[in-house]
Amino acid sequence: MLRGIFRIGLILVIGIFIGIPAALARNDAEDILKTKRVLYVPLDDRPVSLDYVTDTFKHMPIQYTPAPKNLLSHRTIPGNVDSLWEWVRSEAGATNVMVIAADSLVYGGLVPSRRHEIDQATLEARMDRFRELKKANPSLQIYLYTTVMRTPRASAGGTEPDYYEQYGPQIFRLTQLLDMKDRGEMNEAVQSELEALEKAIPEGIREDWFQRRLVNQKINERWIEWAKEGFVDYLIVCRDDSAEYSQSQREWRALKPLAAGLSETRFHAFPGTDEVGMLLLTRAVNELTFKTPQINVVYAPGVGGKTVPSYEDQPVDENIKAHIYAMGGFPALSPDTADMVLLVNTPYDGKTLEASNPINRPRPNRNHRRMMRQIVKGDLSGKPIAIADIAYGNGADRGLMKALEDNKLLYQIKGYSGWNTAGNSIGYSLSQGFLGTHYLNSEQTASLLSIRYLDDWAYQSQIRNEMYQTVVWPKQMNGSGLGDFSTFYMQSRIKFEMRDFIDAHLRHAGAPNEVEIVDTILPWQRMFEVFPVIIEVPEILKKK
Repeated sequence: MLRGIFRIGLILVIGIFIGIPAALARNDAEDILKTKRVLYVPLDDRPVSLDYVTDTFKHMPIQYTPAPKNLLSHRTIPGNVDSLWEWVRSEAGATNVMVIAADSLVYGGLVPSRRHEIDQATLEARMDRFRELKKANPSLQIYLYTTVMRTPRASAGGTEPDYYEQYGPQIFRLTQLLDMKDRGEMNEAVQSELEALEKAIPEGIREDWFQRRLVNQKINERWIEWAKEGFVDYLIVCRDDSAEYSQSQREWRALKPLAAGLSETRFHAFPGTDEVGMLLLTRAVNELTFKTPQINVVYAPGVGGKTVPSYEDQPVDENIKAHIYAMGGFPALSPDTADMVLLVNTPYDGKTLEASNPINRPRPNRNHRRMMRQIVKGDLSGKPIAIADIAYGNGADRGLMKALEDNKLLYQIKGYSGWNTAGNSIGYSLSQGFLGTHYLNSEQTASLLSIRYLDDWAYQSQIRNEMYQTVVWPKQMNGSGLGDFSTFYMQSRIKFEMRDFIDAHLRHAGAPNEVEIVDTILPWQRMFEVFPVIIEVPEILKKK
């Protein structure tokens, strides 16, 4: 008890001293950033990895340099690892902070990290280049993130080993049972199901899947050791698509003791992956300007922070806390002392369904109305607000969005995100919300919000499901691999639907400029993600 009190007191004292240079530097932050340069190597060329990040940081006063897109992984095609390394080395001398997805410079990207046939010696030789990079540039800060290989319930479209399309659900269940066994939760029924699955999944497939995970696990063990040795200045170990019982959870428990000696200023681990590039670039901004943002977290009524979202393996309050620390921030106990409030939309019963579920209707409920009152009546001390919309997986809560629309709040908040997993949404809403509060003007913030609304609300929670029901399934298309012609056709259909959505929901929502859709791109020729290309026309020009 006394040790806990002492730790809290120490943190508060440190926070006070950290806050002094932050306050002194606040007015000069932009001048400081203008002299600094960050380099970014993302996981791959998806919009969430690269384009959305670039759209955010191109407005920042910092010198932001992303890796050349043609060198990055594109779906199952690995990035050019050697050329990426040449580029990194050539840019290192003129860079203050590098934010690097380790998977890109070791395996060739996120999907290649799951499918590769690269031997351990080659992977470790690629890792050794980081040691050389740090030795050649001792003042360079390296922020690195790596992934515990995901354990999805199912997968299609070639983003796992080919056999996963047939055996994926059985492999996932097998690892759940093995995790139960590890935790001492074995009983006769579990043992019987485990034995049946081991017989049902061919031995060669089981051996391949566990062996390729073992290779990746050894690489992650080395990253932790290198963080301890100082070759990596800040490390995040991400758990990509996990579950409370899974192989990902088993592997993290094995890694956790290795990280015991690393402080929270050097290391974090949490569920999520695709948001971490954005998160670490925000950390770089905060570190370079001596800022420690104070973030107050407010949950929707009900289970709230104890919710364990789909695709994750821990309560959301733990994950949010880890994301705040990872961005270089600190949890604030009250809105009064906060730089920003993160309003978290969780389901009342703590059960996160898919956004495509029919229950996700555009009808605000009691939770939504209470959240609106908190914003409108100033219960949050009038502080800037970002919203992490995690009530559903893979898309926005349509009732919440209708409530924001009805209350004319869509462009009054500083950040919003409601895509894919809870961790993904948490990272984007925190980062874009904080940057919108301190560095971006109202037009730039509105532009970022518009993209999120078109992606998370329009496409993920509505248009995608409608397109599956009316086009993809009736025409017997493969939504996970459309091909050239089907991709072109679907992009045209989606653009038409997005135009209608803009007219219905965003045209008179109070944005500084009116949003016009220019194009919609399915970047990996699949229905899972879309890239809406927009322009914004000032209202005064529209009137002319």
